[in-house]
Amino acid sequence: GNTLHALAFRVMRLCKPSLMVETPVRFALDDLGHPPGEAPPAAVASSLAPGGGPPEAFERRVDLLHAEHASGITGFLVLPQSFGTIYLGETFTSYISVGNHSDRAVTEVGVKAELQTERQRLVLFDNTAAAIPTLQPGSSYDFTVEHDLKELGAHTLVCSTVYTDSADGERKYLPQYFKFAASNPLAVRTKVRPGREGSTLLEACIENATRTPLLLSSVRFEPSAHLECTPLTPPVASGAGVVFPEARVGSRGGAGGVGGGG
Repeated sequence: GNTLHALAFRVMRLCKPSLMVETPVRFALDDLGHPPGEAPPAAVASSLAPGGGPPEAFERRVDLLHAEHASGITGFLVLPQSFGTIYLGETFTSYISVGNHSDRAVTEVGVKAELQTERQRLVLFDNTAAAIPTLQPGSSYDFTVEHDLKELGAHTLVCSTVYTDSADGERKYLPQYFKFAASNPLAVRTKVRPGREGSTLLEACIENATRTPLLLSSVRFEPSAHLECTPLTPPVASGAGVVFPEARVGSRGGAGGVGGGG
């Protein structure tokens, strides 16, 4: 039959909060029929100073006095409400709590947290060598784990505990499994063309495969040990007059690999 355990795990992913954004519905004073040269209403005078907030008066709630108020950013931070999406190269950080939800104490509580992938199983936390002497009813043991994700695909966080139940003196084992997948944040497409004097031209296109903007701090081409590469970056002018480098790389004798950082 099923064994009723006194302990249970709760797991929460730790990640940075996001900015709270509200859809702004605000209008400039002249758009509402207020003459540009006329003094503003007294209800909004205090908000016109540099750094002033939106008008507090209810009847002036749609007035747009500063351009930044149109962004919809409220200044509040929002904690994630779900596990979300995690990408290759990110650091997976999790808050783990094992609690005694029974009406009796348990003793000699050993706790272990492991991360299992298709190729390996890593121990992130293990206190079995120095087990918790006693865990009273309603109490919990909390800890955090982290790991740099270097594999794509399915991951399983395996949380397990071994303890002695004071009700019957029996040694019990409880495993719980929490699954998630690591996705690739970048898609890299390459084109190879023959060049002059035995050289090879390699063009790489790096595409953002996420749903949010990414900042690439560096992108570099890493050739094989016996190859040499020369970056080709002719300037390209955009419609706005901004000059962007065109990222192409030439390699002598063959192609190596493309590496990026962000």
